[in-house]
Amino acid sequence: MFDLLTAVTAGGPIAIAAVAGIFTLNERRRTARAAYAAVHQDLTTGEVAQARDLVARTMFARKYRFGRAERALLIKGYFALYWSIERAHNVMQLHRAWAIRWFRWRNRESWLSKRSVERDAQDFMTWNLNEIVQNVVEFRRRFREPLNLHDQDAWASLAARLQRFQPELYEANRVAFESQEPGDR
Repeated sequence: MFDLLTAVTAGGPIAIAAVAGIFTLNERRRTARAAYAAVHQDLTTGEVAQARDLVARTMFARKYRFGRAERALLIKGYFALYWSIERAHNVMQLHRAWAIRWFRWRNRESWLSKRSVERDAQDFMTWNLNEIVQNVVEFRRRFREPLNLHDQDAWASLAARLQRFQPELYEANRVAFESQEPGDR
């Protein structure tokens, strides 16, 4: 009788801890998915959607002229796109860091491994984020001089973020990131 009581008494807290651990992991995963969904919404609506439209219309226009008002709107749109990339990468970094810590603690493959979290991010954001990055790179290439953009710090930060989170996009645009123009030094 005493052994059964001891086993039940010891097993109860262990079972509670196991259930709490599983609940915490599931909650983290739900939180990550909600964050990715929010970033996807940010990339496809509101200010970012307006900036994407403005930048794309300018890039594909046959002729363009920049008055003071147009220049200000284009620069604002360019930085809105840059900041949307930064927000997406911040969410990816936050959830990737947690998954890596969990993976190292367990020291084996996990259903919530780094690859799983990154796969979730890619599922939610890949096409839109890649398109925004390509538009920012191309817009800067074409309009940096006409708009007199002073974005060296933002450009260096974008290059570093792409190397970390989207190395394939960094490689595709390596020449643009590695070319030093007079104002970049």
